Amino acid sequence: MRRNSHLINGSDLLAAIVEKIEISYAEDISLLICYGSYVTGDYGAVSDIDFFFVPKTKKGCKLGYQFILNDIGYDLWPVSWARLSNISNLEEQLASILMDGEVLFAASEDDLLKLNDLKNNLKQKLDDATVAMKISMEYMDKAKAMYFDMQSHEGSRVFIDAVKIAETLLFAVAIINGTYTKKGIKRIEDEINGFSMVPARYLETYRKLIRTN
Repeated sequence: MRRNSHLINGSDLLAAIVEKIEISYAEDISLLICYGSYVTGDYGAVSDIDFFFVPKTKKGCKLGYQFILNDIGYDLWPVSWARLSNISNLEEQLASILMDGEVLFAASEDDLLKLNDLKNNLKQKLDDATVAMKISMEYMDKAKAMYFDMQSHEGSRVFIDAVKIAETLLFAVAIINGTYTKKGIKRIEDEINGFSMVPARYLETYRKLIRTN
């Protein structure tokens, strides 16, 4: 069944994907979810549309596809229920795709309820200060381990390491504030300004890092 028709009707691409699911994958896909700038309203002429689907059969996994349309790259990628569960438990830094995505297709009401249960679980973890602190410290430990390994790397690998460390620490800071990161690493400064607890000189250092060559 279709959901959020206004989003589907606003994009020929989304309309085509939903129709493809309805015709060829109705029994194989649990959910199709759109997230990112197309949902938040930051969508522009050169923006892509971010989406993923939750497969329920092996055939459903085959819906995954990477393609270029009008010089813009797209990735229709699968996310299993097991991985959504990991995200719900804050074991991955992808909370926004679960919490802020909009369902375009759902195979059943049960699938929608299952999705809602995962959202509620994530919210409960963030609302529990003790749990949030524990998870935040785990991400800080991950960042420390990445920094340790970084010492033996060279060239572009160091840059990749630095971005991963910045993203991991950012997620840790967000969690300790009872929330999660919603935008990309270069567009998140307003979110940081909204945090009540931020390490000293954190935003200053963050800005310097993401603007360096």
